[in-house]
Amino acid sequence: MIAGLILAASLIALLQFFIFYCRSVIASSSTQVLSVQTRDVTGIVDARVGGDDFDRILELVQLCPERREDRLPIRFIRAYYELLNLLRLTFAHSSSSVRSGAKTAFLFVSSVRTTSF
Repeated sequence: MIAGLILAASLIALLQFFIFYCRSVIASSSTQVLSVQTRDVTGIVDARVGGDDFDRILELVQLCPERREDRLPIRFIRAYYELLNLLRLTFAHSSSSVRSGAKTAFLFVSSVRTTSF
């Protein structure tokens, strides 16, 4: 019983650190602006990248040569994005405050990995 509680507390703490890490990686790259050429290649119209554009940016990242130090953060951000997508689908019928919070998080996530373009 106590082992189960310790495991649950450890998993919750790990999830919390995972979320904080992903947010810090996203925050560090959110100030970068996509170039006009990058927006043309990805089909992104707006200068401000939205959460719906995240998949397009990941496709472009996969076409670029990988740097070893970028592999792990990209995997973490992809997992974080999938977690947010799962939460968005789970709470699709919930209150508008949850949806607006998820939309803000998607906007934040979508600005990841724009520093190399």
